[in-house]
Amino acid sequence: MATSTHSSKSQRLQRFAVTRWAVFTVIGALSACAYLNDTATGSGSLDHTATPPMSTAAPTMNEWLEQSEPLIHNLISARNDVATAAGDRDLVKTGVACQTATGAIANLHQQLPSPDPVLNETLQQAISSYEAGLPSCILGAGNKDGEGLHRAATCISQGDAAMQAALDRLGNNSAAQPRKLGVLVV
Repeated sequence: MATSTHSSKSQRLQRFAVTRWAVFTVIGALSACAYLNDTATGSGSLDHTATPPMSTAAPTMNEWLEQSEPLIHNLISARNDVATAAGDRDLVKTGVACQTATGAIANLHQQLPSPDPVLNETLQQAISSYEAGLPSCILGAGNKDGEGLHRAATCISQGDAAMQAALDRLGNNSAAQPRKLGVLVV
């Protein structure tokens, strides 16, 4: 009888942890959708008809953004997939989405540094938080571990907050304003 009560309590705690994590990720998903809609409808574009000469000098902010914007979008999209899978309470898809997000993080990390030291610090904070949370997400989803998923949700939420700050920085950077990346609100 005690085993049944303990098992039932454990299952409730796991469901609660998964539900909390799902709420965090659904908020992130909704924010990512808003971000993607903003960039799809309000995105300015630079004139890409002229090819700049090859240079060994550090890239300008606009050059860095031109190369990095697709990687940032891939990260937002991967993060959206994690939120969708978690919101659907599909642990298998959540684990796969977290694995995909890990690749998106690695790609963005390779693009650093940007010409803006403050942006570098903020992006590094986001990357570090995601790198801390995504392995827990993958393992937690695979092992049906509510505590692991809760740890993942906490780190991923911290990553979302840092990514928000980075996107705010990009939006306030005078060199970046023509690109209008939008924001990820969490």
